[in-house]
Amino acid sequence: MTAIEIVTTIGGSGLIVVILSLIKVKPLEISVWHWLVRKVGKALNGETNDRLDAIEKALTSHLEEEERKDIMMSRTKILRFADEMYEKKYHSKEHFEEMFEQIKQYNEYCEKHPGFKNDCTVIAQSMIRKQYEECMLRGTFDVHKS
Repeated sequence: MTAIEIVTTIGGSGLIVVILSLIKVKPLEISVWHWLVRKVGKALNGETNDRLDAIEKALTSHLEEEERKDIMMSRTKILRFADEMYEKKYHSKEHFEEMFEQIKQYNEYCEKHPGFKNDCTVIAQSMIRKQYEECMLRGTFDVHKS
């Protein structure tokens, strides 16, 4: 059977199906059918995808705001701890270590967010470190003597 006989037997639309089934973009190995199905899928799911994108943006914004609130709370804890030290309030070694964790988280956030006002705790952090070192040198955390 010759090519012309095959074309006339299959008909015009059948020939298009056969050709589309055989065509592939060689370097990318993309099937025409695969491409067509993806386009149809995107068209059918476009509104859903747009809504999912909006939800993702809202969730990201919410999580960033929560992280910022947590860091503001860390700042408050650091400043309060320094105020308590100034008032000669007792702090255990574990409490100091918890403050160092708060300081670490606060400083890491400030490094990642240069626009965030981050000079509020510089003196408080210095006081906390100095007092901790003095307590370690004395071997006691019972009484803070500056």
